[in-house]
Amino acid sequence: MKILVLPDIHLPYPNWSALKKVAKFNETYQADIIIQLGDLIDAKAWSRWPKDPDDDSAQAEWDKTHDAVLKLAKLFPEMTIILGNHDRRPMAKALEAGLPKQLVKTLGDVFAIPGWTWHIDSKPLVVDNIVFMHGDEMAGTPGQKASKLGKSVCQGHTHKASLTYVNTFQHQVFGMECGHIADINSIAFRYSAKNPVTSFTGFAVIDNGVPHLYPL
Repeated sequence: MKILVLPDIHLPYPNWSALKKVAKFNETYQADIIIQLGDLIDAKAWSRWPKDPDDDSAQAEWDKTHDAVLKLAKLFPEMTIILGNHDRRPMAKALEAGLPKQLVKTLGDVFAIPGWTWHIDSKPLVVDNIVFMHGDEMAGTPGQKASKLGKSVCQGHTHKASLTYVNTFQHQVFGMECGHIADINSIAFRYSAKNPVTSFTGFAVIDNGVPHLYPL
């Protein structure tokens, strides 16, 4: 199986140039499945962190996100999406307000793209015997998670890139984190502008069980 992995995108603040390069790459690669590892949207307006005076209003950010989703769907019309911690922010705010979840639309309801599948199950997504997760579900490094689960793990969340192989009692597995495809110069990432440890802009493929990281 050929799997194309898209890490954190943070709409409406993505790196469009990088996303277009990934879409161009897949014209040749022709993945069997595209998996987006969560934080598809940023939802900065619903963050618990202090707001920047230059931030978009909640309505402005949502309008921009809606338009960005439609633009992304043209690049990747078929995709399986895992919910990240940013994706869950609107639902968390609704629960804070005491609204039953039945009264709140899911992102899958709001962004009902015909070729997009939203993985909202509490259990992790397993494809080709590989565990795909956002990355905030378990403590530890991807390699440590792979060792605990006894399966290879592919995650986003950290915006870093790493690939570690682990030998278990019966077989070898890997733990991989895939970076991000967001615009690090946007207002959404101003909080990390002074971080001397830069993040990794890129994506990954897993080709017949063999993982590869691609910088952009």
